[in-house]
Amino acid sequence: AAMGLSSGRVLNTRRMVERAGQVSQEDIQAAGMLLQEFPVNLKTASQEPMAAQALVFGILMSRDNAVFRHQLSLLALHGNGFDRECRRLLSEISALPPGSRLPLAELAFPALRKMSAQQFAAFSETLQKLIRADSKVEPFEYALHRMVLRHLQPHFFPAPPQKVVYEKLEGAAVDQARTLLSVLCHAGHTTDKEALVAFQEGARALGVSGWELLARNDATLEGLDKALGELQKAAPMLKEKILQAASAAISRDGVVTPREADLFRAISDALDCPIPLAA
Repeated sequence: AAMGLSSGRVLNTRRMVERAGQVSQEDIQAAGMLLQEFPVNLKTASQEPMAAQALVFGILMSRDNAVFRHQLSLLALHGNGFDRECRRLLSEISALPPGSRLPLAELAFPALRKMSAQQFAAFSETLQKLIRADSKVEPFEYALHRMVLRHLQPHFFPAPPQKVVYEKLEGAAVDQARTLLSVLCHAGHTTDKEALVAFQEGARALGVSGWELLARNDATLEGLDKALGELQKAAPMLKEKILQAASAAISRDGVVTPREADLFRAISDALDCPIPLAA
């Protein structure tokens, strides 16, 4: 699955894990190159607070006509001409490969931090309405929303740093790690058999045995959100081990789907090991 705009940039989750949380000069240069590859209109929009909001809204717009019309009406209610600005950017956003959408949104985060707290609250509310416009939440939508909140909410509403509770995989962290792997494996595989093979690979990487894959209906994004909230309390070495297990699971079949890539990026980000933009 291509993560950038050029066909030569291919997603390699093991490499992503190795580089998670470590931003080198090479990564900074690669991010700059990625920025240059985006169309001028999108680059410009990502660097100005109001336009950056419209850009993120545009990234979330549905390709289903009925849902799209509903989303546009929600943007019109938001005001400030966001519906018009969003439509202006849409053709170029729609032409992007799936793997480029989250990095594009990340490029907008510095500009979005220039909003007022009141603007951020309105932006966040509209974001949630756009996501729920079709009464369901897709993995990409979840990943984008979680990353937006993680990077912007502390800027507007600072909170005390999270204390380490889990030095190793024990207590509540066990069930939450199992949930994380289950959600990721079901998201990337259409059959339970394939999901189970990937899950077992992830469990082996964690060094655990006897784990059962959660049923597909029980492996929800709400469950993943709760799991990430708990696993944020893990020590850095344990977080890295969980990410390595996630990487092993989604790399098992040699194919990384956009759904897996988006969730993996969001999971890495939530566990304080963000993946460089251009990885």
